[in-house]
Amino acid sequence: IIPDSNVRYLSRSELYGYTKEQLAYIRNEIFARHGYVFEKAKYRNYFSAKSWYTPDYSFNYEYDLNSIEKANRFDKRIRKITIR
Repeated sequence: IIPDSNVRYLSRSELYGYTKEQLAYIRNEIFARHGYVFEKAKYRNYFSAKSWYTPDYSFNYEYDLNSIEKANRFDKRIRKITIR
């Protein structure tokens, strides 16, 4: 959805146009790039359909995400936008 969210900080203005559901996929896309294995079927099915997604059971949040990805994934601006 946002292919470069691993190399730049996401802004509130760019995220404002997305729905709550789209924002959830944007957040989970960050994990999916590293092979996070999703428990929820809707995310597992969505990302499994992507050619670039390869499940990795050794995924570790602390070591696998860079500082930008961590900021984008847990950014309070994203959570505030989802509450409409």
